[in-house]
Amino acid sequence: MRTEKKKIIDVLVIVIFLLLILLPIITFNYKPNQVSEIDNRNLTEWPFGAEGVEDLSGQIEAYVDDRIGFRSQMIEAYTALHDKLFDVMVHPTYTYGKDGYIFFKIPRTPDGMNAWLYAFADMVEEIQEFCQEREIPFLFVLNPAKLSVLQEYIPDGVEYSNEWVRELDQELQKRGICFIDLTGLLIEKTEAGEVVFNQKYNAGHWNDLGAFYGVNAMIETLNANYPQLDIPLNKKEDFEITMIPQNSLQVSRFAIEDEEPIFSLKREFEEKTEEYPDLELHEQFRGFNYRVAKDRKLEDGNRLLCFQGSYMNGMGYKFLINSFDEYIAIHDYQNILNFEYYFDLFDPDIVIFEAAEYTLNSDAYFDSAGMEQFHLE
Repeated sequence: MRTEKKKIIDVLVIVIFLLLILLPIITFNYKPNQVSEIDNRNLTEWPFGAEGVEDLSGQIEAYVDDRIGFRSQMIEAYTALHDKLFDVMVHPTYTYGKDGYIFFKIPRTPDGMNAWLYAFADMVEEIQEFCQEREIPFLFVLNPAKLSVLQEYIPDGVEYSNEWVRELDQELQKRGICFIDLTGLLIEKTEAGEVVFNQKYNAGHWNDLGAFYGVNAMIETLNANYPQLDIPLNKKEDFEITMIPQNSLQVSRFAIEDEEPIFSLKREFEEKTEEYPDLELHEQFRGFNYRVAKDRKLEDGNRLLCFQGSYMNGMGYKFLINSFDEYIAIHDYQNILNFEYYFDLFDPDIVIFEAAEYTLNSDAYFDSAGMEQFHLE
């Protein structure tokens, strides 16, 4: 009898062992154009048949790593275990700073102005000149990385320098670009005790309070540089403000304890987004919104076309809706390379181009070859 029981146990162990091996293979994700919920990026595509693949074995390995079944669950368990046992963040997107602060993974920074950044500056200059020729106010906005504002919380032994941003600012200033770098403002607000970046939640972007101050600074810059404008600033009484508890990081089920200020706009608007079902957008950056204030006055000439990234897509948009009667938002990145198409289609009164520090110097966001070939008629 004992021998029979042992045989049954042995068989069960073998079956369980085989299931542990086979289930990730059986549940392998073969679907194209998949986005990972755990680290907020596109999963590696099957490399065979693709153009320009240099490291085929490396691409195959990345494809298997990304597509294996239960990938998200395995990453979550591994991350939680390290956090509980060793107080170490091993998440693919986030990293711990000092005093419990959480940041995006800290990137390698440029040594200074390089060919990519010069091509970017050339593109911004050409867009401004195009707008100036048509007497359309233009503003470029640079939003800082959370790391740049809260450098005292960067973990020991990690080097992060944003001196290259100062060099880019100088280059834009030399070219006469109408721009604002919001780094200094957000540092000033932080030093005054304002929480414009959450300690943990939304580890890479400002919160609504930061967006409130940042968008007002953008509007002040426009009004100062273009005397014909009189764009109203946001006031806190325009919003219902509440503190919302957050118990996990964004696009992640990593447990945290934090609370976030939420500004809910009182002004009503109507959506016109669905009126443009065939709008041309880059396949990876599909964000588009067209909102019109219900109490708008058509003669005001207050139609904004804003090329924007995650800072504005996530929080800043509500403050632009409040200050502009018509607000047309295009997910910038590769779409900005098709600038003239959107300009001709929407006939804006004002153009804003916003980009975050961490998106610069990367072809993943702004393609260097596309910028080098960028030309407006």
